[in-house]
Amino acid sequence: MTLPDADDAECADERRFILLIINISVLICARLRCLRPMNTDI
Repeated sequence: MTLPDADDAECADERRFILLIINISVLICARLRCLRPMNTDI
């Protein structure tokens, strides 16, 4: 339960996953803005 290496690895994986989700969300929003330039309520 108290393995710092394991905990750090899990935290790193979670951070990578969160950053990946954020990047995908930004790309999707950018594409939606390009497809619908009139919509500014994003």
